[in-house]
This record gives sequence, C-alpha cells and structure tokens, in this order.
Amino acid sequence: MKRISGGTVTGNTGATVSAAVLAVFTFGTLVAPPPAVAQNITIQALNPAAGEFPEAVALSADGGTLYSGFFLSGVVQGFRTDTLARTTSVAVPAPLGIARDRNGDMLVATAPWFRDQLTGGSSGVPQDQGVWRVTAAGVANRVAVLPFVGVLPNALATDSVGNIYVADLLGDALYRVDTVGTVSVWAQSSLLAGDPSSDPSSPTAGFPLGGNGVQVRGSTLYVSNTDYGRILAIPINADGSAGAISTYLQSDRLIGLDGFDMDDFGTVYGANIITSELVRADPSGAIITLAGPNDGLSSTTGVAINSTSNPSSLYFSNFSIPVPFLTSVNQPGVGRLSLSPTVVPEAHTLGLSLLGAAYLTGTVILRRRRARRVTAL
Repeated sequence: MKRISGGTVTGNTGATVSAAVLAVFTFGTLVAPPPAVAQNITIQALNPAAGEFPEAVALSADGGTLYSGFFLSGVVQGFRTDTLARTTSVAVPAPLGIARDRNGDMLVATAPWFRDQLTGGSSGVPQDQGVWRVTAAGVANRVAVLPFVGVLPNALATDSVGNIYVADLLGDALYRVDTVGTVSVWAQSSLLAGDPSSDPSSPTAGFPLGGNGVQVRGSTLYVSNTDYGRILAIPINADGSAGAISTYLQSDRLIGLDGFDMDDFGTVYGANIITSELVRADPSGAIITLAGPNDGLSSTTGVAINSTSNPSSLYFSNFSIPVPFLTSVNQPGVGRLSLSPTVVPEAHTLGLSLLGAAYLTGTVILRRRRARRVTAL
C-alpha cells in the first residue's frame, strides 16, 4: 500500500492534516488481519493399498475444487472443498507437485524415475518426467520434459507471464519452463541443496532434501529448503533471470518444511513432512503450530489457503508414503483446517485508537478555523 512521507496535505475545505496524522492512518490500514488459528479439522482418508499417496494440493480458481496427485497410482484427483467428496480424476504419470496456472488449469510436476526408485520398478518413461497440464475439461498434456535420472521435480509455481518454475528436491537447482516450453536451469546454488551429512541424528540422513515447496509472489520466488529449515527468496529480474538468493525465514522449527502457501502479508502456512505438523510463520519469524499428529496429520506435505487476504480455510495433504526417513502415524489423506482470527493485537487496537484521536483533533482544528472566519466576516 502507498506510504505518505513528510509534509502536509491540504484539502479543499482548508483543513491541514499533519504528516504524523497521515502516518497513523497509513499504519492503521497496513496492519495485517489478526493471526489465524486452527479451529477444527476434517480429513478424507485415502487408500494406500491403491497407491493413493497425495503429495501436494491446489485449489481451483473458484475455490470449489481441491486437486491432488496420487504419486504411486498415477492419478490427479479432484475433491469438493466443502465435503472433500471425490469428483473427477485424470491419469498423470507419478504426480507430485501441483499448482494452478493463470488460465485456471492445473500444472503437475511428475517424477516417474523416483517412483521406480521407491518401488523397485522400471516402468518409468523418461519423456513422462517433467511438467504436465490438466485442463478443466479433464485432459492431461505434457508441457515439458526434465532430466530423468537423479532429478526429482517435486514442486512448481508460475509467474504473471506464464513461466513455470520447478524445484529439484534432490539437487541444487531450480528449472524454468518458459511460455513456449523451453527448459533451462534458472537458479543453481548450494543454498538450494539438502544436507549431505551422514549424521544418523539427521531425520533425512543419506537422503538429502533441498529445494521443495515453491511460491511466486510478485517479482519474487520463494522456495523452502527442507533439511535446513529455510525459506529462500530469489528476485525475478526484469529480464527473467534469477537475482541474488537471500534467506526469508529460517528456524529449527522449520526443519522438515515441505510445501507452503503465503498470504498477502508474507505470512507462511507450511506443512512439515518430518514432524507431521501444519505451522504458521509470520515475517518476523514467530511460528505457531496449527495442528499435528494428534489431529490426524501424517507426513504432511502440501498446503493451500483459500484466500491470500484473509484465509479462513487451509487445505493439506497427508503424504504418508513408506520411505525410510518418514514415520507415518496416520494413513494418507487430504484435509481441511478451519481458521478463525484471534483477539485483535494491541498494536492494531492502538493504531485504530490513534486514528480516532487524529480524526477528532483534525475536526477541532477545522471547526476553530471556520469559527475564526465567521468572526472576521
């Protein structure tokens, strides 16, 4: 929002309002809504015997449908957001990350190579690894092919132009697919890599998990690093290249962070695949746990909020897939967490109080000036 600097502003009534008063007004309008806390939770259990392991979630443009890809069964499944009842399903090979593009279609990151690694199979087709699009009509098409062996396309996001950014969970790179389908390495850094340590105390020892969840907000890309508990920020330069990488958030409580979503105020709603928790982290670094294993969460990986201005529902996925570094205490599923605001923070109340005082002061000044004008006449 627009900030107002020093000086004065004079309206057509002749009343002069100081910059301090305007600063109070600006402060009052810039304060984010009160933090959302969990109220109740609903989970639609899925069938692991049928390969229904949902890694990520995304909402349709109208908010009425939740989409998630079942990694082992090779299906992108829709769910009604009000009841979590199943709707349509579309076959897509080894789907992981999922995101809505600017046209309302679903973009899906696919990883048949990694599926074969987990299952001991060899059915993966190199041309199937990369990015697919699922249209509202239920048609799946390949958008781009990414490297096959050793690459794990785990999450993706789009910018306002239509470029697609894909995180490689096992590597140190972010790929970009431009609007004509050309694939390139957009950013590469050790900051994007997981922890190669063989320390047995590490929850992912021997299986480094680096760049994971991805979001684009304006001209900045945000990506989580699971092993190091970081969210990194990478500017998208005017020419489309990647800017210098910086740390947006970092905390031991974020070690294990997988997918996440962000609101308009920079607050992060994230899923922790290691602790099976949903967390809320504001830009100052304050973190609260919204739900955990006792609420039915299990190896939670995907998050989508229903509004970026004032979220009231958070949708998530329980991956619960049997891999060495995960302890899944509940079965796979997709769920909805209802959110409601807490008590209005004191700073917000103070801002509104000062705004009211400023309004009264301005009114008194205006009345005095009008009174002087009447006397002069």
